[in-house]
Amino acid sequence: MADNRKKTGKADRARVSTKEKYEVAYEAKKMGVSKADVMKAARKVGSMRKDIEAELKRMKKKTGASDRARVSTRQKYEVAYEARKMGVRAADVIAAAKKVGPMRKAIEAELRRTGKAKKAKKAAKKAARKTVKKSAARTAAKKKTRKTARKR
Repeated sequence: MADNRKKTGKADRARVSTKEKYEVAYEAKKMGVSKADVMKAARKVGSMRKDIEAELKRMKKKTGASDRARVSTRQKYEVAYEARKMGVRAADVIAAAKKVGPMRKAIEAELRRTGKAKKAKKAAKKAARKTVKKSAARTAAKKKTRKTARKR
């Protein structure tokens, strides 16, 4: 973009100035991506609007099913999700990923093979049963106190 905002024309509209926040914000909103993604695309392909939009579309396609099929051990939320899903500790997920690679199915298979997932699931079920028994006992106790209060 030209330094003078009053001088606008076809050449000006064909470019995205990364120095102008409003242009980056407009492009991000238009393409449905973050401002950082627009900046990344601009650094990679230059300032031409067509090129940036094409790069952003390519970037959007890149993060599809193949991205979801992997577990990034650098992203805590992905490790935590997988650990919760399999009923194991985050350290177990990371260890399995180091052993078999980042593929989600391979990690899950490794956790099942080592038996860690089963043990953790059994422990979780046992804990759930205990809480159900405790809540049932509390409910029964409340009913008894209600009956004795009515008799008085």
